[in-house]
Amino acid sequence: MGAGRQVDCGALLLFPRLDAAGEWTARFADVIKGFSHVQLVVGDIETSARWYGVVLGMELLERGSFAGGDYAALRSPTGRFVIGMQTASTTDASGAPMIEHLSFAVEDRDDLERHRAAIVATGIEAGDLIEEVASWNIRFRDPDGLVVELTAAKSAAK
Repeated sequence: MGAGRQVDCGALLLFPRLDAAGEWTARFADVIKGFSHVQLVVGDIETSARWYGVVLGMELLERGSFAGGDYAALRSPTGRFVIGMQTASTTDASGAPMIEHLSFAVEDRDDLERHRAAIVATGIEAGDLIEEVASWNIRFRDPDGLVVELTAAKSAAK
């Protein structure tokens, strides 16, 4: 988004631009209400949908096809976010960044350790517990190699 370009956010119009210190002047905090979804390009819809269902408890919301290929939408049991997946995508030659990892919050460090044990018990290779400044994390990979992370915030961690 270029400096000074107007962005239409429904009823709220923002004019993001860099100030003299190189900081963006417009903030979207009042607009963002939470995480909605992520759309992944996967090698096989059935394999990935099953994996996300077993490992993360996601539920199939919708399955179908569109001009770009097959797709599925999986909803969290709480209904608070969706993971969309499709088998085809247009090639992005711009060099735009891809998703490095997905991270999902769990209740606390004990819950994180229980999830790790359950994931390993299914035969999925999971890394050791990682301590970061604000959280404890474990990481593992989905069927397409994407890093999936479970995170327990230290404020809730034991």
